[in-house]
Order: sequence, then structure tokens, then C-alpha cells
Amino acid sequence: MPRRPTLKRRRVELMPTYNVTINNPLVLHHGFGGVFNIYLSEALFLGLEGTYYVRQPISAQDRYFLVGADQRVIPSVNQYNWSAFLDFGYIFASGKYSFFGNAIGHWETYISAGVGVFNTSIIPRNDPSSPDTFSNFLFAGLLPGIGAKMWISRWLSLDLYVKNYIFADQLEPATRKAGDCTPSHDCSYSGTMQVNGQSVTSAKSRAQSQFTFDVTFGVGLSFFLPPGFEYKTAR
Repeated sequence: MPRRPTLKRRRVELMPTYNVTINNPLVLHHGFGGVFNIYLSEALFLGLEGTYYVRQPISAQDRYFLVGADQRVIPSVNQYNWSAFLDFGYIFASGKYSFFGNAIGHWETYISAGVGVFNTSIIPRNDPSSPDTFSNFLFAGLLPGIGAKMWISRWLSLDLYVKNYIFADQLEPATRKAGDCTPSHDCSYSGTMQVNGQSVTSAKSRAQSQFTFDVTFGVGLSFFLPPGFEYKTAR
């Protein structure tokens, strides 16, 4: 029987990542982050992942504005700021591929699930660049994630993956008024305050909850440490 091309048990994996949202038709996010995995066996791993998101600037030609112009209602959408997750994964299939009939490469596919946190903030409907915003700290789940690992060497591989993050996001209230964020554009408080003798309820207190699926496609480059390993059984 041929030996495994690589051994992963008791090795760690460091993977810088880039991902992009693929299911949000209104706002596009680019994610930059990293993954740290510890392999408990050749098939099971436990890991930490973190991502910092950058929202692509909204222009007048984007679907966000076109939907509002067509339906006469500007949608409530949020931007993603960052996320952090504890993951558990399982490698369920592996195989070989050929480079133009001259070289043999190896691949693996895995599934993952996890729990973590998401941080989002509203995009004010009156002006996407307005400081009248508030952020949300949300508990989230990863279910499922599926990826493929293509080995380049015994310690380096290219990863492609799709992950589905699930959380209950808090959106800007549809009945929001100009005085909801006071004073000095402070939308972060929750509750009611007196402004010019009138009671004003904060926009965050009246936020609308929406069950959200954030599906992302990502690529990563995995570095395994230590770079070398030894087989424990005879050939």
C-alpha cells in the first residue's frame, strides 16, 4: 500500500485567507484574515479563524441605489466589520490529480462547523457615509463550511472554500427619524433620552432583527509546522 503523501497529526496549520461575499446582491464585502488549525488526527482538526471585512464603496450605479430607485424604498442593509470563530473540521475524502500527464498532485476535501461572533454596523439610508450609525455584537454559527486542499509540497497547500455564517443581524429601523441619534451623531446608546424637552428613543433600541446567511467564497495558502514529519510504520 502506498503511504500517505503527507501526515498531519500533531501538526499545526497557519493559513492567511481572502474571501468575498457571494449571496448579498446589495453590498459586496471583501474579507482578509487567517486560520490557525491543530490536527488531532489525520482527519480531525480544531481551529480558530478571524476575518476583517472591507465594504466595497457604494456608488450610484450599484444595485443598492438601483433597487431604491426602482421600488421607491431604500433597503436596510448592514456592513460587516469583523468576525471570530472556533471551528471543528473533518477531512472526508482525498485523491490525486495530474498536471498535464507529467506530475501527480494530491487533494483533500473537508467540512467544518463552528461558533463565534460577528460585528456589524448599519449603513444609514439617508447617506451611506453618514456618521449616524451603530454597531452590533452578534453571536453566530458556521454551518456548513466545505473546502478543498491541493497539496503543493509536504508542508504547503492551496485552499479553496465556501462557508455559510448564520446570525441574527440588527438593521436600521424603517421608522427612524432624524433625532434618533443624539447628541453628536451618537447612535450607540440604547434607551430614551430628553432632547429639547422631548423624549427620543434611540435607533439601536428599535433595531429590526433579521435572520441572516452570509455565504462567502475564499482562498488561502496553508503552511504546516513543523515542515517535516516521519512515518511511524514500515513501508
